[in-house]
Amino acid sequence: MPDIRGDRVKDGCWLKGKAPVSYAYSGPDCVQFCFFRGASLKDPKRLLQGNGAYVRHIKSFRPSDLDETAYRALLKQAAR
Repeated sequence: MPDIRGDRVKDGCWLKGKAPVSYAYSGPDCVQFCFFRGASLKDPKRLLQGNGAYVRHIKSFRPSDLDETAYRALLKQAAR
């Protein structure tokens, strides 16, 4: 996991210092893990969805849907 000293979670948003890194959104049928700089992250497993200029997300319908190793790699990148 990324070094989280000085990081905090506020209203579901993970902040690195004052900069937003990611957030989680829980809907009625899934959980989305969103990355504010998702469009610029290397995503070799092609987990990130969306076509916005900035934000991308991973949508998980069941806990088993999430590739934890790939998610951690994206989270580390986003925290840099």
